[in-house]
Amino acid sequence: MRKRSYESVVLLHAEEAEQAIAIMREQGKSASLDYLMACYEPDESTLVDHRMPPWNAGDSLFENDEFVLYYNLSSPYIGLVRKLSSFSAA
Repeated sequence: MRKRSYESVVLLHAEEAEQAIAIMREQGKSASLDYLMACYEPDESTLVDHRMPPWNAGDSLFENDEFVLYYNLSSPYIGLVRKLSSFSAA
């Protein structure tokens, strides 16, 4: 089974998430992903445990080749992670 590890770029909750969510509603998920990608600073991001992606079963996902946007509008929060290499899980 192949697993993937992720690098956390940004996670915004409540009022902090309003702008990114508004962009998503008005311009689409791709525009919101681009907005959050502007936050990406490789030296300031954190490694996320590769066994557990940072999103939950109730979250919605949108991804491109390099990033995964995850969000929950009822909570509300929105996050972005960068995909790292995949590996074989034992």
